[in-house]
Amino acid sequence: MKRPLFLASPLEANTASAVQYILMRRLRITFAKDDEIKYISHLDLARAWERTLRRANVPLAYSKGFSPHPRLSVAVPLPVGFTSEAELLDVVEDDDLSPDQVRQMIEAQIPPGLRIVDVMEVPLGESSPQARLMFTEYRVDLVTPLSKEEVERRVASFMAADSIERQRRRAPDKEKHRARAGQGGKPRTYNLRSVVEDVRLEERVDAPRAEADAPVGSRMRLLLRLKAGGADGTSEGNAPAGMGRPDEVLEALGLDDCAERITRKRIELR
Repeated sequence: MKRPLFLASPLEANTASAVQYILMRRLRITFAKDDEIKYISHLDLARAWERTLRRANVPLAYSKGFSPHPRLSVAVPLPVGFTSEAELLDVVEDDDLSPDQVRQMIEAQIPPGLRIVDVMEVPLGESSPQARLMFTEYRVDLVTPLSKEEVERRVASFMAADSIERQRRRAPDKEKHRARAGQGGKPRTYNLRSVVEDVRLEERVDAPRAEADAPVGSRMRLLLRLKAGGADGTSEGNAPAGMGRPDEVLEALGLDDCAERITRKRIELR
């Protein structure tokens, strides 16, 4: 892939050290988040990645300004308690290391609970993954007292509906301090159905948990394909501009107490 060449700005060129050509690469790391760290927050995950990249001596590019920070970003926040097989992290490095070299460096330092699936180069000038987000896919493992026929009936009823109104609390910018105090903003009513592309039921083939307190019931699996707002970055059908959320779909199906494990399988970009 041919990478762009960046020359220091005229202002920076006033110093001899700044008059140089700088090569930068943008790498997209696909990684898994396993059970060991499924309860850490999005912010803690970002910090863990920053520490890992520094320990691995990956030559990170930094932002400009009074408080430079590494140019890295996780594409889509993963809810606490979820696992994932396909998270995306974009990293800008200011050296000429290949994706394979960077992968080897990271794998020598990566902590338990994180696994690298792939490292690839993407165009440096490409818009952020957040701006190109289309769909996310989830696998939900259920243990429920309901029969398979009853769960199928609920899924069919959900998919046949034109509108399923839900409320999501969103704090306006000027009220963010109230949100931190637990007051939040005004609830917003939206159409949950418009951000759900597909819900399918299939049988589980994994072994039941052996713990004495493991839930008892029928073991099933739901596959969810959810849109990012209107899947074009806009709001559709009075849907929130953010992602559809698996927990809201499960609540609408009356299965929110039956989820044993929720795993993000895929993030699809435009």
